[in-house]
Amino acid sequence: RAAERPGLRRAPRVASIDDPRAPPHRRDRGGARPPSRGRALQRDPEAEPPGQVPPHRGPPLLEPARPAPLVKYITHANTYRDLIEEGDHVISLDLEAGYFHVDVHKRSRTYLGFRVELDEDTAAAADEGPAPPRSRTYLGFRVELDEDTAAAADEGPAPPAHRDAAAADGGRSCSASCPCRRDSCYVFTEVMKLPVRVMQSWGLRVLPYLDDFLVSRVGLSRAEARAVLALFEELGFLVNFEKSVLDPTRRIENLGFVIDTVAMTYELTPTRLAKFADAATELARQLYDDGTVQARAVAKVTGHAAAAALIVERKGRLHTRFLNNAIRDAAAARRWSDRVPLGPGAVAELEHWLAVLPQLEPTPIRRPVRPSPTVILSSDASDFAWGGKVLWAQPGVFPDNDRLPTSRGVFDTADRDRSSTWRELYASSKVLHAAVTAGCEGQVVEHRVDSQSAMFVVRNAGSQNRGDDGDLDLHPFVLDIDGTAAAAALDYEMLWVPREENTAADEASKLVDRGNYSLDRERFAWFDNRWGPHDIDWFADGDNHQLDRFCARYWAPGAEAVDAFSVSWRNANGWFHPPLTLIARVVGKLRDDHTRGTLVAPRWTSAAWWPALHPRGEHGPGPVIDRVTIPAGRRTFIAGEDAAELGHDEAPRWTMLALRVDFSRQRREQTT
Repeated sequence: RAAERPGLRRAPRVASIDDPRAPPHRRDRGGARPPSRGRALQRDPEAEPPGQVPPHRGPPLLEPARPAPLVKYITHANTYRDLIEEGDHVISLDLEAGYFHVDVHKRSRTYLGFRVELDEDTAAAADEGPAPPRSRTYLGFRVELDEDTAAAADEGPAPPAHRDAAAADGGRSCSASCPCRRDSCYVFTEVMKLPVRVMQSWGLRVLPYLDDFLVSRVGLSRAEARAVLALFEELGFLVNFEKSVLDPTRRIENLGFVIDTVAMTYELTPTRLAKFADAATELARQLYDDGTVQARAVAKVTGHAAAAALIVERKGRLHTRFLNNAIRDAAAARRWSDRVPLGPGAVAELEHWLAVLPQLEPTPIRRPVRPSPTVILSSDASDFAWGGKVLWAQPGVFPDNDRLPTSRGVFDTADRDRSSTWRELYASSKVLHAAVTAGCEGQVVEHRVDSQSAMFVVRNAGSQNRGDDGDLDLHPFVLDIDGTAAAAALDYEMLWVPREENTAADEASKLVDRGNYSLDRERFAWFDNRWGPHDIDWFADGDNHQLDRFCARYWAPGAEAVDAFSVSWRNANGWFHPPLTLIARVVGKLRDDHTRGTLVAPRWTSAAWWPALHPRGEHGPGPVIDRVTIPAGRRTFIAGEDAAELGHDEAPRWTMLALRVDFSRQRREQTT
């Protein structure tokens, strides 16, 4: 039927396989080839402009009830989600040696075959069997060319020093970046657009992937399936009947997946799942035998994870980044037999797959519609600090909806020299932790950032970007964000917004906290041994807190509360190291809550708060029951940022005291 359409005429029979006009599947490739049931077709250039599809003249039963969507030829497996409909009847069709259907250009035929002379010992060793003839002919090969020869062959600029000739074997012998592989795929897919468009004009939904075709429609009949088969045969294509399913069904295997249009799920075929599990088990065996693994074994695991992307979704990339990094150098040099060590991140990824594969469940074809966000976060990073804010939340998510959390922190000296993407991801991780600490659980979270690169890294399930030490430097933040979201049962999504729409987080990241400093940890340990153990650090942040329990001015991961003045200080032995401007307020709350603790303060005898601590003179009885002068020196106080009041790495300009304060005695005396 296709041969009778306008603009198409039959190709003449080729009498000799040496005829350069012969299609590749009619040339001698070292073995017999069964004849095609159809005949190759050529387009008559005078009948119709190139690129137009001839009008369909198929049987009436194939006339479309409604136009089918035009699908880009090379279909990603994710297209299943969009085109498969519930109750579809499906067939699959696989071509045999697809690339051999396409003629090779005359200029390229010189490089498709060569003869190599081998002595008997070398030939026998190569085949691990009886000695073959001393000369043999190959089709797929790698040839080394000097620049002059390569330039002359291409009649243009000199190509790379090696050339993988893969047109004859479908690209299987060349590297992924070799131009011949890309060109072979491109030419073949251009040819295959004709049958795809014809089937779509019949009202069928077609999901093509190179030489594999999945054809579906609700109520697809056997007559329609036979028409699809006839189309390919009459166009001269060889169909692999062993791999094709030509009886319409609602459960079918395709590209290693089982597609069920009744349950609307897909899953890995048992064979592919078993191979994936075996590859992970073998990698673990090699690792635990001598601590190193073969690069090829790692590549098998990551390859299976990539091939199973429909089922494992983003976790396939999320949990293979460190494994891929471990074999990065070996893969670049194509030394697949090299043994490489696995770092902690790669070992964790391997353990993830060993735990997940036995419990792998079918995945729904349709993704649920994501609900509207119930919490909107924003974060940003400046040169010296990071900041974030909860912009909006549904009532009830946080204890006080009128005071939504703001979080902030500073980078240390080394981190300030890192890339902006690193700092943005660091800020995103910290802000999300802070929101969860504040009570954000089980919510739909929209996280806004003004860095497109940070958003891309998170949405792409990580990055292979390496730091100066050769290890991945961005990916740990993505793991942390995903882990935090999973632990808090969040439906999390990162969204890019222009900088002018991210002003709240930008202001928080550029805020200068002049009172952000802490006591050297060794000196704190001395005071904790003398007057402790202390229960909580009331004035700290996520980076400089002296104790596991702490309060912060802004939300920080692990903080018990924001604004220490908003909670009770009773029944706790507190460590109080407030900003100098808050000392009067601290003394007042110590008195009002009748509590005790250690207060770090300057010896300012004329300050308004001094008499409240020393009502009968500096050394008279009162709330201060013990005191120690803190030795002045560089690094006694650690500044959180350059603008801290005491300066960075500088000695304080006044005498600092550690005062042991106990206002609880006054309460007992009043009670008595």
